[in-house]
Parts: sequence; structure tokens; C-alpha cells
Amino acid sequence: MLVRRAVWIILIGVVVAVAGAVAGLTGVRLDADTDSLISPDRPFMQDYQAFKDRFGDLERIWVVVDAHGNESQARSAIDWIEPQLRTLDLPQIVARIDSQEQARLTTWTAPPESVEAIASACAILSLAKDGPDAFLNAAASSLESATSPAGGDLDQRETEVRAAVSALSMLTDAELVPTDQLLTSPSGELHFIGILPHKDYGTLSVVEAPLARIRAVLESAQKRFQGVEIGLTGKPVLQADEMRTTQEDNRKAAVVALVLVSVLVILILREVKRPLLVLVAFAIAVGWTWGFVALAMGRLTLLSIVFLLIMIGVSLDFGVHVVSRHRQLRVNLSLEQTIRTLLAKTARTNLVAAATSIVVFLASLVTDFRGLQELGIIAAVGIALSVVAMTTVLPALLVCFDRHLKPWKARTGVPPRMPARGVVLVLAVVTGALGWVAASDLRFETNLLALQSADLDAARWERRIADDSGAPTWFAAMQAPSLEAAKKLVDRAGKEPAIGRVGGILSVIEPPDEGRDAARRVISNCTHAAEADTKPGGKERVIASLNTLSRLAVGRSVEEAEQLKALAKAIESMSDATLREADDQLASFFAHVQDGARSTLRQVLPEAVARESMAPDGTMLVVVHPAADVWDEAAMSEFVAAARRVDPDVTGVPITHLESLRDMRQGFYRMTIWAALAVAIIMFAESRRLFEPLLCMGVLVIAGGWTLGIATLVGLHLNLANFFAVPVLLGLGVDGAIHMAHRLREGETDWATRRAVLLTSLTTMVGFGSLIMASHRGLASLGALMALGCLACLISALVVVPAALQPRSRTGLDSH
Repeated sequence: MLVRRAVWIILIGVVVAVAGAVAGLTGVRLDADTDSLISPDRPFMQDYQAFKDRFGDLERIWVVVDAHGNESQARSAIDWIEPQLRTLDLPQIVARIDSQEQARLTTWTAPPESVEAIASACAILSLAKDGPDAFLNAAASSLESATSPAGGDLDQRETEVRAAVSALSMLTDAELVPTDQLLTSPSGELHFIGILPHKDYGTLSVVEAPLARIRAVLESAQKRFQGVEIGLTGKPVLQADEMRTTQEDNRKAAVVALVLVSVLVILILREVKRPLLVLVAFAIAVGWTWGFVALAMGRLTLLSIVFLLIMIGVSLDFGVHVVSRHRQLRVNLSLEQTIRTLLAKTARTNLVAAATSIVVFLASLVTDFRGLQELGIIAAVGIALSVVAMTTVLPALLVCFDRHLKPWKARTGVPPRMPARGVVLVLAVVTGALGWVAASDLRFETNLLALQSADLDAARWERRIADDSGAPTWFAAMQAPSLEAAKKLVDRAGKEPAIGRVGGILSVIEPPDEGRDAARRVISNCTHAAEADTKPGGKERVIASLNTLSRLAVGRSVEEAEQLKALAKAIESMSDATLREADDQLASFFAHVQDGARSTLRQVLPEAVARESMAPDGTMLVVVHPAADVWDEAAMSEFVAAARRVDPDVTGVPITHLESLRDMRQGFYRMTIWAALAVAIIMFAESRRLFEPLLCMGVLVIAGGWTLGIATLVGLHLNLANFFAVPVLLGLGVDGAIHMAHRLREGETDWATRRAVLLTSLTTMVGFGSLIMASHRGLASLGALMALGCLACLISALVVVPAALQPRSRTGLDSH
């Protein structure tokens, strides 16, 4: 039937593939949000999502300025960079807490006695807006009442004097209005500008467009301020740079792999046309797979987007076996007999090999990591559709192009004689066992920073921030319903050695205090009852009263007398212009202080710290930073454990990062075990024998020992980028053994199968191995591990399987 309907089969395959490709291009969106890789039903992820819903996006880009101790240089650089960034239409840029914001915070942050002093003097301070004469006349009236014979109650008179002295002291205080407070590291060495960019999760890097514009500004700044180092880091930058280097590495690897694989196919098969037909069938399978993704998933994540690379590494092998067997059979058989034999034997072997790979990827469903689950489903379906295409479309193509395919001249002779069976098997078992012994020292590397490119600028700055202790890019978040509850969290956090700097609401304001709260209420409601007296002469009245009080105070306190005398001299030394300037400054300061006292806490928080301090619904935030470098998992585990002792409901990136690491590692172990069991079951079910499946699994164990043992010896440890290679190698590694075992069971020892196994293994090895040249160290380690594993599986299939099976075939021991 296939021979007669070959054209229809091809047409149907092409039409469905085109429809699938169109659906994929129009209906599949890219979801580059790393949170989408984690199962949303995980409790730690639900807590983090609730936190983000309440407080909003806190994952900032950080501009880092290091002036090497030169504060003025750092301030100059930031003063130039900040306005340039504000021209870029970014949602938020924070670089400082300005003087007005600090003034508004006064009644929330100043010591209680300072706030009480402002409250006692607020009636006089409120007149500064009417000019220096009004202010000084009001102060003079309070001072004169203390020395007036008709003065009232002594305590009341002392209170008025203190109020007037406080108001006058503020007038003469040159540092009343502080300079802008820049955002700095705990050591003061590093200065920061925080940026919340527009995030487009439909692009791979999420912040690609704004990041390019930010970097252009910083490049100009670096040229202007050559004595200052300026860098960029933060989680969005690290992810964007990692994605960029990964894309570049993948593109280079794809070109290299395509060239090398093409050369391999041509050299080993010694022709071009049949391999081209394999690529056509593969392209059709890819179109079908895109259609499945559009209908079933609707999206690709940062993990599942690599499904095509997996299909290239796995699915092309099926086609290689088909065309290799086809040209061998076509020498002696008719076209119809060739296709019938292909479907009866090679297709069956391909189905078994595909089944092993499919169950390996479906084993990802036993993990708790959604990104891995989705990749597993798409890869499994893609492999299944590929084997369907190689079993239907590829034979149909071979039928249609049969007359254009040159006959193959079979290689004469027999394969070279292998060493003694016993020697091969003993060497294989012993070296495999030694490999597993060596693999006992294999580590699972979880430091994501160590996987980045060594010369990645964002990673370098992240390390510098970590060395400075208290990096702003790593924090755990604790939520409190009130300031009192926040104070308890801060107190408990201070007792944990693993917790370093504590930020959040109580790093911006002081803990609750009854005296401060009462004074704030007084300032909020303060006005001057009498009409402002703007007549000249207030300055002279103040000086005279202060000098009189100074003389009267000598008998009580020499220190008080000297203070009053010094205050009088300070006011006397002020020119009219200086007095007006000081009065304007005081009026502005008090206006902001009173505005802050009349505002809610949420309203008074500076923009630079508001998001990290309090949610719109009033929930307080306590932010704790690690005391150690939490890129190391042990330090992160200790930090998270300490944070949970302080607050069992703590959340934040360190918690989601650690828990997802654990999910991935546990998922890797479970996936590997279930994949191995599933592969064994498939082989036993297909073979209905005991020896062959045991041999294939044994060969896999030996190859695994070689792979992991050598990897350990050369320092190639498992990590979050390459761990997926182990279960994948379970499916790929057993394929060659299955093909060899099936052909040897049929009593054949020709070169065709060996050549096909050699070619499929080498193409997979080259395809993944080309990643070795990647600058991203995680990808490079994936390429190295896959290349090493494929080589080990190739040797075991071509050497160990024949050594174990050929004698049995000759003696008839491979019977039921």
C-alpha cells in the first residue's frame, strides 16, 4: 500500500506540516518568565506569587558605580547618569533620597527628643513662611515672656523659652537641610541606581530593548568619568545576558554541528541524496510538532524552546537507520520487497528505540518542575511524530526517488575480528565498575553564577557586590501587619548569624515610640494663633533677650549660659541676606516636616525605598540580606533556614531559587530512576527474552560508568545546565545497543548496521558536542558530557554487544 500511495502520503504529510508550522508561528507565544518554569501549585511559589501581587515587581536592574573612595566623583557620575536615564521612558529610576523626602520623614525617623523639640517650637516655626521679621518677633515674644515681671507660670515660661531657643537654633543650623542621600552598599564603597524596566516576557531576554538603551547611557558615562568604574547587574540583567550568550552559543554550535554532521553523513554513507530525503522527512516531523505545541501548549518556555535541538539529536537517527538499511536491501530486492522489509524490521527496531527515548522524556512528569515537564512532553511527542515520519513519509520519498538513487555496492568481507570475547567483557565490566567508583566523588554544582561566561560583565559585578556583603539583588521578604510586628521580626533576625543586613520598613523609619507619635500629632495640627508681627526689629529683640537670659542662667548652669550667648552671637553675625536665606530654608524645611506629619506612612516613604518597605494595602516589609555569598548552595540553605526561623512564612528569590534547585535535583534523580525502569520494561516486552534486554541494560550501566567516571576525573561535574544529559543518554545510549542486538539476533554481522550505529552516535555526539566551544560554561559542560556519553555508548554498542551476542548466535543459545 505504501508503494502505491507514496505520493499521497507525502502530500498529506507536507500539508499537515505546513499547517502545523503556520499554527506554530502564529499561535505559539514565548514565555521567558523564569517563574513560569516552576509549578504554580508548589507552596513556596504560591507564597512568592502572593507577595509579588501585594508588593509588585521588586526585581530591579542595578547600575553600580565604584569611585574607589572618591565620594565627589561618585556623586558627579550619578548626577550625570540619572537624568540621562530619565529620558529613556523607564517605569522607575531611584538613585537617592533627596532633602525634601528626608524632611518629610523627620517625624518618623528623628530621635523622640528632636521631634518633641520641633513640636514645642512649631507655632514659631510656622511663621517662618511670613518672613524673617515675623519669625524673629514671635521668638522674641516667647523669650521676653520669661523675663517679664508679669510672666505666668514658671514651667510655662521655661517651655516657651525652650521652644524659642529650639526654633532659633534651627534657623542658625547650616546643616538643617541635609544633602541628598545616595544609595550605597554597607561599606559605602559602591553606589547604586535602581531601575525597574519595562519587561516583555514575549522576548527571550525580557528586557532587551531597555537594556540596550541603558548600556548606551553607561558607555557615555564611562567615557566622561574615566576614574570611576560603572557596571550593570541585577537578576534581569544576569538573565538577559545569559540568554544572549546562550543564543549566540547555540547559533555558533548549530552552524558547526550542521557542517560537521553533513561531512560525517557524506563520508560514512558516501552519498548525498538519501541524507537529503531524511532531512525532508525530519522537516515534516518538525512541522507536525509545531502544530502540536500550538494546539496543546500554546507557549514555549526558556526550557521547552530547546525541543528542536533534542529532535535533531534524536530523531535524525531513525532516518539514518532507514536509509542505511534501504540501500543495502535495494541491491538484491525489488522496490516493494525492500519497503516491506524496511517496515517489518528496521521500522520495528526504530519504534523500540523511539519508545525508549519517549519514556525517558515522559519520565519528566514525575518531577515537580513544570519547565521540565513541558519540555519532556514536547520532546516526547516530537520524537513520536519523527518516528512516524521516518516510517511513512521517508519510505514514501524513497519510493518516489528510487530511480534517482544510485545502487549501493555492498562492502565485501566481514568486519574485523574482535578480541577474545572474555577479554572484551572483563575489560568492559572492570573499567565500568572503576568508573562508578570514581563517580562517587561526582558533585552536583548549583552555583548559577559559576555557569555563566567567565567574562560576563554582569556576573563580575554581582561577585563584587557579594564581596561587599549585603547585595541588593538577593533578599528574603518578611511581611508584617504593623510596625510592632515588624520590630519583632527585626529583633529576631538580628540574632541569626546567617542573616546580614536587615532592611525594609524599619531601615527607613524608627520603631514606634509614644513620645514621637504624640509630637507628630502636635506638629500635624500646629498653627500660630496670633497674627504675624512683621514689624522690623525682631532681630534686635531676640539678641537682647538671649543675652539677658544668658546672664540670668549663669547662676544655674554655665553651659546653658554659654549656649544662649553663642546663639545670640550667631544671630547677630547674620546679615539681612543671610537671614532671609536661612528663614526661607527653615520655612521650606518645616513645611515638609509638617506635610510628612500629616501624611500616612505609605505616603511619606521616599520613592527609592517605598516598594521595598510597604505595600499599598499597608502591609509592612522586612527585608533580610544574607551574611555570606548565597550563590553557594550551602550558604543559601543556611540563610533560608535562618530566615524561616525568624518568619516561617518568609518568601523571596532566595527561597524560590533554593526550593526550585531542590525540585530540579530530586526530579533529576526520580526521572533517571523511572526512565531506567521504563526502558528496561520496553526492552523486555519487545524482546520477550531475558538475555538481550539484560545485556542492553548492562551495556548502558558500563557506558554510564565510563561517562561519569571520566567526567569526575576531569572535573566535569553535574550542574543545572547539563544534568538533563544523564536521562537523555539513557534513551540515546540504549538505541545503538538495540539496533546491534536486533541485527545480530537475525544472524547478520554486516557493515551496514555498524555504519548506521556509528553514524547516529557520531551525529548526536557532534550535535551536542559542538556546545563545548560555548562561552556559557553550563552549555559547554552539557556539550562535553553529551559528547563523552555518546562516545561511551558507541564503544559499548560496537564492541561489547557483539562480544556478548555473536557466540550465542552461532551456538543457538539465543533461543526461547
